[in-house]
Amino acid sequence: MASHHETLQNPPAESDAERWNVLTQIEQNPPQGEGLVELENSLVSAPTPETLDEQPTETPDKQLTETHMPLITTAEIERETPTPQKHIAENYKRLKKRRGEAFAKAVRGTLSTFADQPDFAEKVLQLIPNKHEAVATLQDNFDYINVTIREFYEKEGAIQQEAPKNPYELAKRAGYELAGPFDDAKQIRQYASDFRKNEKLCTFNDVEGRMSTYHILWLRHKNADDIPAADELTANNLTDEWKQYLKEINRYDQATDTYNLTNLSPKREDPYGTSSMSVQIARQGTHVSIKNRYNHTVGNPDSTLGNNLDRLVDGLRYAVYAKVGREDLRGHEGIGVAAGYIADNAGGLHRYYYEADNTYYGWYEMIKNGEVTSLPENEYFYLSPELYVKKSGDEVVSLDKNMYDLDKFELTEDKNGHKLACYKFGELTRAYTYSVDEQGQKLENLKLSVTQAAKVGNISDNPVLTSLSVEGNGVDDISFNSALTSISIANSSRLGHISHNPALTSISSIGELAHISSISNNPNLISLPNLKGVDISYISHNPSLTWIAAEKGTTISGVFNNQALNSILIDEGAKIERIDDNPALVSIYDFTGYFNLIPAMINNPQLEHIHFDTKRHNSLVQQIKNFFKRKMLLAKNRRSTTDE
Repeated sequence: MASHHETLQNPPAESDAERWNVLTQIEQNPPQGEGLVELENSLVSAPTPETLDEQPTETPDKQLTETHMPLITTAEIERETPTPQKHIAENYKRLKKRRGEAFAKAVRGTLSTFADQPDFAEKVLQLIPNKHEAVATLQDNFDYINVTIREFYEKEGAIQQEAPKNPYELAKRAGYELAGPFDDAKQIRQYASDFRKNEKLCTFNDVEGRMSTYHILWLRHKNADDIPAADELTANNLTDEWKQYLKEINRYDQATDTYNLTNLSPKREDPYGTSSMSVQIARQGTHVSIKNRYNHTVGNPDSTLGNNLDRLVDGLRYAVYAKVGREDLRGHEGIGVAAGYIADNAGGLHRYYYEADNTYYGWYEMIKNGEVTSLPENEYFYLSPELYVKKSGDEVVSLDKNMYDLDKFELTEDKNGHKLACYKFGELTRAYTYSVDEQGQKLENLKLSVTQAAKVGNISDNPVLTSLSVEGNGVDDISFNSALTSISIANSSRLGHISHNPALTSISSIGELAHISSISNNPNLISLPNLKGVDISYISHNPSLTWIAAEKGTTISGVFNNQALNSILIDEGAKIERIDDNPALVSIYDFTGYFNLIPAMINNPQLEHIHFDTKRHNSLVQQIKNFFKRKMLLAKNRRSTTDE
């Protein structure tokens, strides 16, 4: 796509340019050992002896007496005097050593304003004390971290509030072209071609109307034309942006130099989602929205980057606000900790999976009253946020000493693997089975069976659970389990939401009289069993689901926004109250006398085939013909159809 604006030519401030050059050199030649010294020596411009001589000094004798240190020469002072460039290199090296290269680069890309402060790395590590999901913690809590560090250095007098920088130059540093603010709707409509058919921004429906209430700018990655969507990604079309992203989310195997694309699904902040973004800033009020290229496909597409441009490159937020005359918005920092995180007494951020009695359970750790209790990851297997098994021996550790569905453990091993049985008052409540790799270091194929006596609560954010069977009412939500591939649900069970399980491909069985609040946002869920005597509030936003069969006794309140759903069966004695916005739906097989077909046809305009029992639907035949203004496929006998 051609350029949509004339780039401003004002260069960045000299100090910023120097800082950026240093960071670029570090990325291209990561400092290691002697390489760090060489990099520092190539960048450091030591103070001159004349400059040092201007500073008041103590007499040598007094200095020696007070410090008990030998005298040093001016040349040695020159070599040892810290400089901003040296701090930048040392901070990068420290972050890389403690949290890994991906984390160091993420910090460099978002918090570079502070990189020349001598204790910057330690401040970041204090705020993000865990290596596990460190990049995600930084991204999720960027506002909090950025403001916390900025306030610290401003109070210390180490930094001054800077004037806004050139937003176009800042965007270029991150690999983007910033265009706008626009005063011509044609300039905005040019970006419509960036979006897939079902992901067009609503902005394009009334550009002039949107421009009247919002300043509109556009951020487009320099390689936007070549970056594929996650659901179109293959080993043959991987771009450098995707390779870096996959490394950051632990989908790269360095030993084999391969990338794991299995069950990869669109994410709001992945390379495609952020490759073409509409930035919209209210002319009045405080609303700001950054709209995603995956519009309608991912959650909260109107809040890309948390609506904070500083997540793309530090300083861009204030620079853009100033460009559109909304500097007043800078004070709306929203510095609270992100949902799903808790701060410890030292200010460190911890992601937690569930909370009970003001105690928070996360990855190998528990936070209670701000105090952190943790287990060494290299010594224990993770079964759940509260349950761990010693890798050597038979020790079982429960961080939650008051788990209400177990008071006894039984750990066994046979040819089929390992099993941990959990009991309460002598009754089995849950059973974990798993295998271990040959080195005894990696837990594999974790399965969980929950009985009627269990009170598990939510089963969520478990990165190792692969299979789950549920019986009874002891499970609430089943969500955000990255490895979970299958679920079975027994008769009369009651569950909350089954959602956001990216590897889930099937729910193998749902027993009669089971109740489920929702089945939603499971990107790879292909099939559901025939639903018989089941009560489900809604089935929605499952982009791979193709078929739903509601048999006798089943009630579903709503079926909507399932992108690949093409057929629905509503059997006699079943009820579906609402069918909306399923763009691939072409056929409804309805054998009841209760479903109102007209709203379904209005809300699913691509619907072509209605198969029904004419004895029950004779009064609707003419209405259907008139509505579509074309010949419809009519069933002559119950469950019999003919082609249109």
